[in-house]
Amino acid sequence: AEDSLSTFNDAFTIYGHPKVKNALKAFEQLQIVQLPEYRTALKLRAIQRKMQLHRIDVRDIVTVFSECGMPAPNDDITESEMEPIINDVCLMAERNVDTTIVSCEDLILTWILQLFDSNYIGAVPVKQF
Repeated sequence: AEDSLSTFNDAFTIYGHPKVKNALKAFEQLQIVQLPEYRTALKLRAIQRKMQLHRIDVRDIVTVFSECGMPAPNDDITESEMEPIINDVCLMAERNVDTTIVSCEDLILTWILQLFDSNYIGAVPVKQF
């Protein structure tokens, strides 16, 4: 179990992702914003743009979730179950905005795991996904 934990940490931590490293450097510029609430909002917006989440329509997410047969809300969803869902959402977003969205599926997946998988098991509760 210890080997899988170290493998998970090495393979999936988003802080090693090049796009995240660039975003974290950009966060340094936001330190001039005095109010922490505004600074946090600016950081979240920067993450949203870096992952191109602003191009994804919530209706597309609802459609993909209903088509894929999500597990029960109290169950966990594994990394391998999340990958095709995230991929489908991104593909649907590309069709709807008539432009190519740079593939950020791996970044989105690792960000979700980093935020919600505190036990490093490669799964998160469906409610948090």
